[in-house]
Amino acid sequence: MAWGAKGLTASFGVVLMLAGWSPVVWGQAPRPPVAPFQNLNALTRLKGTVVCVGCTLDEVQCARAASGSLYELHSARGEAVLRVDEVDDAARWASITQGRQLTVRAAAPVLQALTAEENRFKELEITGLLSSDRTFDVAQVRVLG
Repeated sequence: MAWGAKGLTASFGVVLMLAGWSPVVWGQAPRPPVAPFQNLNALTRLKGTVVCVGCTLDEVQCARAASGSLYELHSARGEAVLRVDEVDDAARWASITQGRQLTVRAAAPVLQALTAEENRFKELEITGLLSSDRTFDVAQVRVLG
């Protein structure tokens, strides 16, 4: 009988110990974030035309040099204005680029292709990673027209 009481007490103690260590008991159950992976970059492909290099969005709009969805790009080579005609994820693009200004980062040859005089007013396909802080890391610029 004494052995049964000791075994029962030990079993009860183990159950209490395990229950005490459980995060649910302490109200610390792990919860997933509200929007998983919300700060990760997403691959974005767009088609558009560089309408001006070395100018701002306000200057282009005042001169009425172009119409459509215009965005001011800031990069190591200065400013440029891009008219965007098509985006593969338009809803995400619109939610991130509300201010119509983007910081562009790219390797020197890619940035050169984006702002080259011979590519101005030609249709371009631009592929890169768009992050939620309005930074567009351009990986590739392809001339379509």
